[in-house]
Amino acid sequence: MTDKSNAKGRFSKMLHVDYEDKQALVETAKQLLMEHRRMTEPEAHRYLQMQAMNRRLTKQTVAIQIIHRYRIGVRAS
Repeated sequence: MTDKSNAKGRFSKMLHVDYEDKQALVETAKQLLMEHRRMTEPEAHRYLQMQAMNRRLTKQTVAIQIIHRYRIGVRAS
């Protein structure tokens, strides 16, 4: 396992949250995409899905990265 994929695995394990929290993360990320990128709700949802699929991450992980990018100003890799 490479260092990068190992780091992703550790990051994903740290994100263990219950279902309601996962949904709240996705909803918050969609709201931020709608505000900052002027997306509709379906566009924001599809963006999250595609990013997760293309980067082999969960939607929740992508949502956290989006929240960090727009709320904290940190660019996740």
